[in-house]
Amino acid sequence: LGSHFGLPDIHNAFFALLGLYAAVLLLERNSPRRYLFAGIVAGLSFSIKYQPFAFLPPLLVHLVWAYRTKSITYIAGKNAWMAALSAFATFVVINPYYFANFSEAMRQNDRDFRWYQMGVMYLRIYPYFYLFHWGIDRLPTLFVVLGAIIMIFRNTLKFFLLFVFIGIFFWSMTYFSNGGIYSRNFVTPMPYLMILAGYGLSQILSRLGSKRVLVGIGVLLLVNWRPIANVLALDINYMKPWNTKNLTRWLDDFLPAGTTVRAYQLFLDQEGRDILKRKNIHVLPWDYSKGPNSLAEFSEEGTDFAIIQLSTFQSITYWWRQFPHQEWFFRYSDVPYDYILESFYGLTVRELRNYTVAEIY
Repeated sequence: LGSHFGLPDIHNAFFALLGLYAAVLLLERNSPRRYLFAGIVAGLSFSIKYQPFAFLPPLLVHLVWAYRTKSITYIAGKNAWMAALSAFATFVVINPYYFANFSEAMRQNDRDFRWYQMGVMYLRIYPYFYLFHWGIDRLPTLFVVLGAIIMIFRNTLKFFLLFVFIGIFFWSMTYFSNGGIYSRNFVTPMPYLMILAGYGLSQILSRLGSKRVLVGIGVLLLVNWRPIANVLALDINYMKPWNTKNLTRWLDDFLPAGTTVRAYQLFLDQEGRDILKRKNIHVLPWDYSKGPNSLAEFSEEGTDFAIIQLSTFQSITYWWRQFPHQEWFFRYSDVPYDYILESFYGLTVRELRNYTVAEIY
């Protein structure tokens, strides 16, 4: 789903998983070549979104080898330096502009640091609510938990190889910062979580004998039907004309000439702007934070039509994700539409919907 939108989180997930692969290779044999590969992969991963999580599995394996060799000096030995220098060199080669514009890079990083509220130290429940209901889905979540419980007892080291990434990532996004409010961040640890889910499912199937194939196919179909349906729905709708085209056609066919229109972040191509000019349509900006908001206010100022683009309007309803009381998340199993519609903005939308003359999807 994220790939459809070209999100960098997709690449982030790939290189995070490649980092796990590098750590597993390193766990098998601590050769200089494998340390070099682990460093390069970590540098690649860090270059995507400047997140350090891919360093964690190889670092854990490095500490395991220090324990195995019974040498404290191994921690800062030549292999460690080789991995660190290869990671740094990889980052420099890919991101030369970062150092050429260091002050600007620091300004951007500082903005992101504050935007994510780094260091807030406050547990946010919403990311877990999102993952359980949509991001992972309910049945796969149960397999993730089951797989984690079984693995921690049967393959403790492998569990921590996964958990050092998952645990620190979730701590960072849901407690140390407010990064978890941006749901797409959780694309990154998804491969790690699915390894746990697959392990949990495999442990169940291994006890079913000859029935395991049919049961496995049934479970996989049950788990994947909704994600597949969502992706197909997205593909089908992407093949339809975009809303700007449909709106342009409606403006040309139905909007009376000489009228006054309030538009909430109206995006039109040149054809649409020409139609407004030809029909002498007076367009005023509309911002819900400033008004007008009610039918009476629109009528009083002489506005004939108001056009709202819901893809931008929805941003002012996102505040429900930060309920004033965290326990409210346990009241709902879906978006709390009733709660949103009882808010100021929800009430205004409910009123204006009664006078809708056109809806375009």
